[in-house]
Amino acid sequence: MFAIFRKEINGFFSSLTGYIVIIVFLVVNSLFMWVFPGELNILDSGYAGIDTLFFISPWIFMFLVPAVTMRMIAEEKRLGTIELIFSKPVTNVANFGRALILPAAVSNAAAPVLVTLAAGTASVLKTGGCLFPA
Repeated sequence: MFAIFRKEINGFFSSLTGYIVIIVFLVVNSLFMWVFPGELNILDSGYAGIDTLFFISPWIFMFLVPAVTMRMIAEEKRLGTIELIFSKPVTNVANFGRALILPAAVSNAAAPVLVTLAAGTASVLKTGGCLFPA
């Protein structure tokens, strides 16, 4: 599982796509937390917490994860390894290794508070992992 996770992370960050996804994630979260008025705005609510990050993250993942997944599938087709992936039975452990890539990368890039982030990161990883195809 760790070998598959490492391969996917290296492939994700070997191109500009990984960094663009992280920048988009952080910019959209920052806009909702600081710029756009409403109950999610930290300045308007008067409460400085990281709860907004964990509320907005699943919604952003709903758009980012399918885009990254489609790119990975297209890359597998281009390399000619998609047939191997479709024909070889994969265990749930290997699926879990592939499902960790995007949430782990984004969570590591947006880790401002470690103590509060532990429970939130677990939920973000779980949410992001659920959006990946098996």
